[in-house]
Amino acid sequence: MVKSKGKRPAGAVHVGSASNPAAAAAAAARSAASSNPRPSSGVGRHQQAAAAAGGATGERARASAAANSTEAILNRVEMLMDGLDFATAAQTCMRVLQRDPDNLRAIEAMGVIHLELGNPEPAFECFKRACALEPTSGADKFMYLGQMQSGKEAAASFETGTVLLKQEREQAIQMGEDPAEFTRRISTALASTAELYLTDLCHEDNAEELCGTLLEAAIAEDPTNAEAIQTFASYQISKQNPERALALLRDSLALWHRRRAGYDTYRINPNEDLEDDMDPEVADLRQVVDPMLDGEDVMDDQDLPPYDFRINTAKLLIELEQYEDASYVLGQLMREDDEVVQVWYMFGWLYFITSDYAAAFECLDTAQRMHAQTQCDDEPMLVHIQELLGEINNNNLIARFSAENGQSGENDDGSMAQ
Repeated sequence: MVKSKGKRPAGAVHVGSASNPAAAAAAAARSAASSNPRPSSGVGRHQQAAAAAGGATGERARASAAANSTEAILNRVEMLMDGLDFATAAQTCMRVLQRDPDNLRAIEAMGVIHLELGNPEPAFECFKRACALEPTSGADKFMYLGQMQSGKEAAASFETGTVLLKQEREQAIQMGEDPAEFTRRISTALASTAELYLTDLCHEDNAEELCGTLLEAAIAEDPTNAEAIQTFASYQISKQNPERALALLRDSLALWHRRRAGYDTYRINPNEDLEDDMDPEVADLRQVVDPMLDGEDVMDDQDLPPYDFRINTAKLLIELEQYEDASYVLGQLMREDDEVVQVWYMFGWLYFITSDYAAAFECLDTAQRMHAQTQCDDEPMLVHIQELLGEINNNNLIARFSAENGQSGENDDGSMAQ
């Protein structure tokens, strides 16, 4: 049977019938909405706001994830290190190592941070682990490790670092970059290896020949490397060639030690009152450095070789009897940091050699006290300090020197100098 129009199945409700007013109202509303669009209702606005908020939250989440990515954290570590905030850098770097203990960049950074914080043992472990994780690239970690090792182990690390530096230089050249930085570092690495054959490995077969060959290679790489030239001077001293050593040392000094007219040597003045701004620890020792200089510094700090290198410069100058230059170099070091035991010791040694026993006593006495306070582990230096102090006291050198030079030999309180 064909259904007639207008007929509907039994029980069906017509949407527009009066028997279902709610349905009719809904239908009318839909019809009106379709024919006359209007702004979104309150519910719609909430939905849009929620969607927008969800998008913003997603953006913030992505930004937070980026900020907390390993690369971002390590970039922050490097910024903190550049700002010398090593304590915060250590805490930040540990976040990476906790999630990724084998992250090479983090391990190397942590090694440097430990060094800066005065923690050589964990620093050594960091560099050792970094070298084991990636032994075929990255010269820096091998150079750091070599500096913390001795003997054949140090030589092996330096040699590996040198090979990798040469590879890095070739890569820089291929990329059109200036290789000068790599050349200087290669030269310094060769000189560092050579120095081992002057010290730890001096009893090895062909040590002298190997040392000379390495130094010649270092200077050939970079003839303007003051560190390599100075090491060559040390080598010549070991060969009993003082004239050649002095010529080389002067070549090295000429690259950075530019004295100007009007600058005099530094002196230790044990009788002068302490300056108000002197470090309290040094003030307690009743010592003062009197630079006897006028005007600005000779060179900017960034132009100077490392502090330890210049300590060795002063030592070589004393050995070669260049006392005025030695005094000047030591004075510059003292002005930079007046709490280094070795500098006070070398000043005392210099004054002892030049028969200024009162100044020698003050410097050596300060060095001896600092040696104990800082728990310095250089026992040979302490032995020499005590020998020199003993000679001054046992031979009454201060009083004798004062008498010979027409001085009273009295201390500030009127007592005789001891």
